[in-house]
Parts: sequence; C-alpha cells; structure tokens
Amino acid sequence: CSHMTGNRAANELLRLPDGGEISLTAPPDRRPPHYKAVKDGRELTIEELPVRRAAKGEQVQDFEYTLVFGDGTTRELVAQSLPLRNDQGEPRGVVHTLVDITGRKQTEAALRESQEKYRALTETTGDFIWETDAALRYTYCSPQMEQLWGMQPAAMIGKTPFDVMVEEDKKRIAPFAADLSASPHPFRGLVSSAKAGDGTLIHLETSGVPYFATDGTLLGYRGITRDITERIRAEDAVRARENELRVVTDTVPALISYTGTDHHYRWVNRRYEEWFGIPPGQAAGRHVGDVLGQAAYEKIRPRLERAMAGETVTFEDELPYQAGGPRWIAATLVPDRTPEGTVTGVVSHVMDITSRRRTEEHVERLMALMDHNPSLVFLKDEEGRYVYLNEEYEKQFVRGKDWYGKTDFD
Repeated sequence: CSHMTGNRAANELLRLPDGGEISLTAPPDRRPPHYKAVKDGRELTIEELPVRRAAKGEQVQDFEYTLVFGDGTTRELVAQSLPLRNDQGEPRGVVHTLVDITGRKQTEAALRESQEKYRALTETTGDFIWETDAALRYTYCSPQMEQLWGMQPAAMIGKTPFDVMVEEDKKRIAPFAADLSASPHPFRGLVSSAKAGDGTLIHLETSGVPYFATDGTLLGYRGITRDITERIRAEDAVRARENELRVVTDTVPALISYTGTDHHYRWVNRRYEEWFGIPPGQAAGRHVGDVLGQAAYEKIRPRLERAMAGETVTFEDELPYQAGGPRWIAATLVPDRTPEGTVTGVVSHVMDITSRRRTEEHVERLMALMDHNPSLVFLKDEEGRYVYLNEEYEKQFVRGKDWYGKTDFD
C-alpha cells in the first residue's frame, strides 16, 4: 500500500499531522521516519506488515505488534487489515484499523506479577519436586510422589512422565516434549492427566527449567508438579454454568458502533450484533437504551454525553446489560467531527475484560487471605532478601517495611 491516511485518532496515535502519510509500505521518501513496527523483538519487514498483506488480498485480523518511536517510547497495538476489491475481485485498496492496547498489556503484566507472587507464597512441600535427564527420564523424585500418585519415588527412577500419563495426553504432549529436548527452554503451567496408583484420574500442572553442563550440553530438567484436580473440576463446573454466555462473548474481541447525537445507533459491526443478539442490519435506528438495557444506558449516558460534547472518553466499568447480565468493559468513545468541528456522533470501541477483572479480584482476595493469616508468612528472593511479610509477621517482629530488601544477616 503506497499511500494511506488516517482519522484524527490515528494521527494522534502515530504523532502525525492531519493528512500525514501513515503507511510504512509507502515509498521511502514519503514513509514516516519516526516509528517502526516490531514483533517478537525484531522489526517487521515490509512484506510482513498487515497493510501489505491485505493489499495482496489477505484478511489480517487481530495482529498484535509494538510501535516503537524514535524517542524510545512504545505503544502496543492490535491491527485489522481488510482488502478492498474491485468488480473483478482484485484488491484496490485496504481498510486498516489500529487499537491501542498499551494499557491492557501493562495491566496484564502487573497481573502476571501478582500471580507469580501468589504462586511463590503458596508453593509448599506438598508439590512433587523432580529432576530428569536430557531424555526426560526421572533421576530424582521427592517423597511427594507417593502422595501424588501412590507410588514409591524409587519406582519412578528411569521412567518418564509418559509412563503414567493418559493416552490422549501422551499424543498431545509428545511434540512439546520433543521440542524441550531439541530446543531447551523453561516451561510452566503444562497441564496433563495421569492415573494414580489406585487407578483414579488426577490432573497435574507441571513447570520446569533446563540445566546444563559447563560446556552447554543439556543435562535435563528440574521442576515441580502439583495436583490441580480440584481446580480442574471447579473450572469445568464454571465452564458448564457459563457456557451459554461464553458462546457469545469468547468470540467478540471488539465491539464497534456509531451513535448519533440523538443516542440512536447509525450502525454497529457484526460482532456487536452477535454480542447483543441483534439480527443483522437491524441495529440502525434503535436507541442505545433499547439494546443495552435502561440500567446500563443510564450508567454510560454521562460519558456518552461528554463524548457528544467533543471529549474523547476512555473508561473501564461494569455495566448491567439486559442481555447477558453484568460485564466489565474497557471502552473508548471518540467524537466524530465535521471539518468545521461540529460533533455529529460518537464512535465507540468496547472490549470485554470480565475475565481479567475476575482474576484480579481473585488474586486480591488470595493476597488478603495471606495478610490476615494468623501464621507467620514471608517471601524471600533468590538472594535471601525479604520481599513480602504478612501483617502477622510484621506485627510480631518488624515495624513497617524495615526488613524489605534486607537479609537475615542485615
């Protein structure tokens, strides 16, 4: 695509003047010089850019990458690129949309950090600790092996996890295990099922890291395996209860709509129709409250009116939709202006973040339980420095955060 311009939001995101050249596939003398597209640690080639791929006829959806500016700042984006075709079906142009997901990525990173802290706090000797050789044969099994599988640790020496794994998982995990040997790397959260010594089915979660000889030769893996049978059963129960809702929401990464100044829809995208159960083409002309439900509409109306007044409004909130019940959303409302500056409507971009918020609340509750645990709970980093003390520990031994970052020798 040799030439592309964007709307006001695109220009603001890409730090371009109105009408500025957006396309990184434009001729070098017109190509924007102050940013580049990066994915998986390397700059994308022109042929890999979603716009170029769409210009060749490919539909590119949910393509995530990082925009790196010349001053070192970055924005995380997800792109959709669709080819426009002439009457002969040949590509004649591209429709390209960008969504800034930087905030979401930062939140996800913070959430992962919280989950790691929780995992470190809750790991106990109840987990099965193991070591294998390069062929994934056990060379050490902790005593928890007997609790987990009802087998003596010595009985597993020389065997592999596949010797107790169910047949279905053997086929699924075999390629992954081969990759671990061919290209050693840490792994975590590998879920599998196995038969215990008494014949019962148990579900396991395994994490491990490779270890090497001084010359770099892979010696094997060390890690832990924990019994997550109860968790899997609970997740299965939740999935069964929420199946009807998930059928709708799991396939909806973004809802796009255009609302007029009278708060009636002018159009909505296909995913919006699917999300709210609207027959194709029948959303136009309907009032927002009729689709969302009056309670949800009253909650977002002040924000919608701010956008109608010319303000770009971004928010996260839980809305009591009449279709599907309460859901957490991340939304951006962008006013649509005429060349004279008159707002004629609002473009809304909505993402469903319910799962993320539930996870955050779950982690917060778990951390709160740790803080109110009458036992003394602490966490040290790999160098022996304190990084967490629960309230009971601080109450009995230290004042405030005086021990954070210190070791017992300090």
